[in-house]
Amino acid sequence: MRSSVRLGLTMILAVILAGLASGQAALAESPPARPAVTVEAVLPGCRSLVASEGVPASSEAGFCSGLIDGLLYLGAMIPEDFCFVVPPRVPHHQIVATIVEEIEPIYASVKQQHFRALAIDVLEYRWPCHVQPKILTRE
Repeated sequence: MRSSVRLGLTMILAVILAGLASGQAALAESPPARPAVTVEAVLPGCRSLVASEGVPASSEAGFCSGLIDGLLYLGAMIPEDFCFVVPPRVPHHQIVATIVEEIEPIYASVKQQHFRALAIDVLEYRWPCHVQPKILTRE
């Protein structure tokens, strides 16, 4: 008897929680817009991250940091002719600084382009993972 009462109470509680959740969802405003990922939108946060030596002092800097982390994670998984591998000894803020340094001189012409695409270009240029054929020397 006790187990059936307990089961009944559990089901009632589940229905109430589901109702509250759907009610909250109905009352909620539209989902927040996704952050812009153009160079113009992301580069200021990256500059801030570089200036603070990798300590995100704003949400924009945190967004840049997370974006770069994601790219680093995926770097070795993209096609061989376009992959990159950053050595683990390179500090995170130095990776961001490298990307900023490469984009800054061409900022005016790329500010509306996708930041991730340019960042991948920089990473692949600076730390390519192309396997160089080994040359055996004969002694």
